[in-house]
Amino acid sequence: SAEATSGRVMRFWRAYRRAAYLLKRDRYDLITAQDAEHACIAWLLSRRFKVPFEMQMHTDIMSPHFRRHSLLNRVRRMAALFLLKRAACVRAVSFRIAHSLAPFVKATTLPVYVDVNSIRKMPVTIDLHKKYPTYEKIILAAGRLTREKNFPLAIRAMRRIVKAYPRALLVIAGSGPEKRAIIRAARRSGVAANIALEGSVPLTT
Repeated sequence: SAEATSGRVMRFWRAYRRAAYLLKRDRYDLITAQDAEHACIAWLLSRRFKVPFEMQMHTDIMSPHFRRHSLLNRVRRMAALFLLKRAACVRAVSFRIAHSLAPFVKATTLPVYVDVNSIRKMPVTIDLHKKYPTYEKIILAAGRLTREKNFPLAIRAMRRIVKAYPRALLVIAGSGPEKRAIIRAARRSGVAANIALEGSVPLTT
């Protein structure tokens, strides 16, 4: 809508002005940005202040699921391809993303840092086997509920899994714009009793 577009433009302009203020005040050696919108700001600032910029890729923009999701995503993809060639360096958070970008630019793979030791030391507060005691096998799929994550593939796979393990359960944990579509896919799957969405409405009545 026009209101949403106006809001994006204002956020873009405010981010640009704030970053320009910081670059005027202090000296920086690199500008780093994630996604096409922020990379566009970084590129404009890079040209203005003669500071190289790094573009971070956290999403596989070459995925057909990403392109088909919306017109805005197609615009983001075109903008990203334009900006990638103008970045001083490109960081991809996975080998898959780096590989998909290979025809256009060389990307360095550097996953998002995770403090594994702190996670290991955290107390366990959720026991899925206690929460779902009638199931012997539990599969946890966690992530943002978007098309490129392809949760419907996991739902379709459950049809075959349930044939071998009738008391298997797929727990999908996450939130995102595809939540309702995933609920519908689970209900139509024929194995809705073997699928649970954390925090969503019940799949069966």
